[in-house]
Amino acid sequence: LRSQGRPAEAEPLFREAVAMRTALLGADHSDVQLARSALANALVAQGRYAEAESLFTAALAARRARFGPAHGAVAASLADLGRLAIRRDDLGAAEPRLREAADVFDRYGDRVAARNARLDLARALFKAGRAGDGAQLTTRVRADLRAGPGRGDVGTVRALQLAA
Repeated sequence: LRSQGRPAEAEPLFREAVAMRTALLGADHSDVQLARSALANALVAQGRYAEAESLFTAALAARRARFGPAHGAVAASLADLGRLAIRRDDLGAAEPRLREAADVFDRYGDRVAARNARLDLARALFKAGRAGDGAQLTTRVRADLRAGPGRGDVGTVRALQLAA
């Protein structure tokens, strides 16, 4: 339903999924964090940013506690919080979250997600009136796309389109 542009209808199903996974697996389980993030994204789509931020923050804390600081799930939570900050026009909060997300994705070995985090960061920089910084970062991503392996995967193609 969320993917069909009906996040308000999807919300109760996401809430039920969070409750069921929590009951079955415990509040700190990684599957619960995935469910929390899905619910948070449905709330973002409805403009309910404060509630979404609370869920993203809880997922980040649980993921850091479970996996440590340099795991892809931690980076995904940081990227979620960074993108939410962009939507809220809190560009000062977006920048450090997206920089950290990109760095963690790099350490975790997920180059595509790292590039996407950098493109989100570039978008925040452009939006903050820092066009030179945004352009420099976009140029870096384009160079990485041209030089690196993975040119044929869908994530790389998406990143190249976003960098254009």
